[in-house]
Amino acid sequence: MTRWQFGGFNSKDRYVEELLANQEKELAELRKEPGEREKEQQENPYLQEEPLTKQETRRMIVSATAAGLVIGLIFIGAMFLFLMFCINVWFS
Repeated sequence: MTRWQFGGFNSKDRYVEELLANQEKELAELRKEPGEREKEQQENPYLQEEPLTKQETRRMIVSATAAGLVIGLIFIGAMFLFLMFCINVWFS
């Protein structure tokens, strides 16, 4: 990341200090015991992810399946075009 991606920093020192503070927060979070993390999540319900409803689950499954089919059709079309090129242009 560059300094220019952060709009609020006026000096290099302030940028470095902010970067180090963020890294320290992340390291402190990683050093916590799993039991402490679970306890914090139980105390603060906003940190827990809500489970998806049936409708959201179906929509996600259908979207993922459709995306896979589209990508597969693109590959099959590319192979078909390559074979047609080989048969009609390259090998003739």
